[in-house]
Amino acid sequence: MTDSRVVWLPQKTDAESFGGSLDVYYWDGGDAFPSDPAEVGFLAPPLEPGRERTVLGRILPLVGGLEVLQLLSSGHEYLAPFRSVLPPGVRRFRGRTEGVCPRMTLCPQPPST
Repeated sequence: MTDSRVVWLPQKTDAESFGGSLDVYYWDGGDAFPSDPAEVGFLAPPLEPGRERTVLGRILPLVGGLEVLQLLSSGHEYLAPFRSVLPPGVRRFRGRTEGVCPRMTLCPQPPST
C-alpha cells in the first residue's frame, strides 16, 4: 500500500468535508483523466449502467497505487474479469441500499486456488 492521498469521485461533492488532507478529483468515466491514474489511492468509478466493464477496463490497469475501490452498485459481478489487474491488497467495497439507509459492505474475495 502506498498511502496515497489522491481520491477520484464520480461527482462533485463538498471536498472541504475531507479536511484538506486529500487531493480530491472528479472523474465521470470520460476520456480525460483528472490527474495521474497511477497516483490514485481511492477510486469510486461512476455508475454507468451497461458500461461498467468499459469504464473499469480503461482505468483499472492504470491505478497501480490503488488501495480502495468503491463500487456504487450493490452488484459486483462485472468486476470479476478485472480482479487479476487489481493491485495486491486492494480493498473492494460495494454500495447496498436497504430502505433509505445506504450501507457499505465488503465484496466477497475470490476463493484461493
